[in-house]
Amino acid sequence: MKQLTKALLLAIGFLPLVSFADGDCSNLDLTTISSDYKILKCANNGLYTYANANDDSNTPVGFIASHGYTSPSTDEQGKLTPFQGGISQAIKKVNGVYKAGLVNIDGDLIVPHIYDMAFSTSRGDTVVAIGDFSDLSKLDNGAKWGVIDNKGKILVPIVYDNISTFGDEDIGFLVFKKTQNNVMKYGFIDLKGKMIAPTDYDKIGLLPSKQAIRAFKGGQIYQFPIK
Repeated sequence: MKQLTKALLLAIGFLPLVSFADGDCSNLDLTTISSDYKILKCANNGLYTYANANDDSNTPVGFIASHGYTSPSTDEQGKLTPFQGGISQAIKKVNGVYKAGLVNIDGDLIVPHIYDMAFSTSRGDTVVAIGDFSDLSKLDNGAKWGVIDNKGKILVPIVYDNISTFGDEDIGFLVFKKTQNNVMKYGFIDLKGKMIAPTDYDKIGLLPSKQAIRAFKGGQIYQFPIK
């Protein structure tokens, strides 16, 4: 059936088939797939990865289902987002509350639905949080943030009050932690999860060279190389 599907794709000149995974492609309905997309491979759980039709590099954009939806849902995984760094977030209700897990490019759920918020980076790392996000108008909901890698391994412990990427996902993670007096302090963790500057500083900035950070505390300035 896989060879038949492949032959059919090529015969009608629909979309180039770039690679072929071990998933079952027999349910792919070609008539529902827009010519804006090209199928890269069949994945597991009835999903297919796709790229934009005019993208010669065949960069996977996300999953598409046999009915042509580009944000498909499955019973196991829930609603799937487009790829970031080869990772799709899987959003599903668990005991009445939406939770986020992670699905890899093969359609496998590699991180279960245990996080309350998640933001994936272009590198495939995902900033995650555990906390109550039922009221998004609350700026301080007590959530704790961390980072997991594209295998689901914890890269940055989930203990921080917030996390930022400096606006540049190839630098590292600016981490925030409140003191007992409710004063926010800042630290910096590199892309490998190594603590470069502990959360003791009043302010941290990135130097124009992007090779170091500058940290401020008590009127003193400290500089830390990051690359």
